[in-house]
Amino acid sequence: MQITAKLLGGKDDVATFELMEQVQVQHLKRKISEEFILPTGSFKVLNAGKPLHDDDLLLPAAGVRDGAKLTVVLNPIESSDLSPEEQAQLKVVLGEAATPLNMFRLSKCVQNYADYMSLDDLERLARKRRR
Repeated sequence: MQITAKLLGGKDDVATFELMEQVQVQHLKRKISEEFILPTGSFKVLNAGKPLHDDDLLLPAAGVRDGAKLTVVLNPIESSDLSPEEQAQLKVVLGEAATPLNMFRLSKCVQNYADYMSLDDLERLARKRRR
């Protein structure tokens, strides 16, 4: 089944997923979390204006049909997971776009990038930083 999700308030934040009917709502939420780079539990998913509460339901049982257009609504995001130093550095990089969501997204992207770096890459980066 094909499902489209749009982040409320996001201009270009639209994603289309191809999912099997036999998956649970929690799997859909995980896919949305990965696609929009959002922390799990930081958003609600609305189907025809009604929130998908029960994560254990299969998509059809939750009322999600093929071609469904879902709306993703953000809960208030707090930047408390970031240290004050990290927040200050991210604000320098992001400028006026330094919202808690954007700071979270950028830190998550950097973390993902670092997670996939080889030891050689990390060593080269450390050498550059020492200069």
